[in-house]
Amino acid sequence: MNRIPLRRALRYDPVFLELGKRLGCGEFGSLTGISVSSVIGSTDDLVDLIAFWVTFFGRPTFSNLSFNPHSSLAHVVLLFDGFGLSMDTVVIGSPETLLLGAIVTGSVSCSRAFVEFRFGTEKLLSYAREEGRTCRVALPEGDGAYYAAMDEASSDVDRVVREESDAAALRFARDLVTEKTAAADGQLP
Repeated sequence: MNRIPLRRALRYDPVFLELGKRLGCGEFGSLTGISVSSVIGSTDDLVDLIAFWVTFFGRPTFSNLSFNPHSSLAHVVLLFDGFGLSMDTVVIGSPETLLLGAIVTGSVSCSRAFVEFRFGTEKLLSYAREEGRTCRVALPEGDGAYYAAMDEASSDVDRVVREESDAAALRFARDLVTEKTAAADGQLP
């Protein structure tokens, strides 16, 4: 069975399209921190998940990955200008064992709102404003395939993510995971 890369599934999913739009326009104020929890099928999914966030926010000023491929837990810290992302991930070891696919949940702390997102078993984007008002965002219909097709049909300049940005984020993530995997296997000094 052909699976699309996790970074692509997340990129075009209505949850993250809407989150990106609202963060980009400053609706929630400035970012202060992001916490992510996920369950994924493989080390390749871990690379994709890191690459997704790097594509979403840009190259971090600092990155750290605690991951031993012989266990199932990974902890990622990415620091960007003005905020950080902390991600705890369980790597199942085989995408086929995840009956419903990857699960990615988290929260985004901003100066004017606290945002929660869920991808996987359900699709959710909600926020609480500083004055206590809460709102569940109505998401566009679809699983992202429609948005991916629209994006691929557009010129490279108009795309959600340009090819070179995707390639650079993927290289960054692969290097980060490869370095930690090699170190855990005793291949690095």
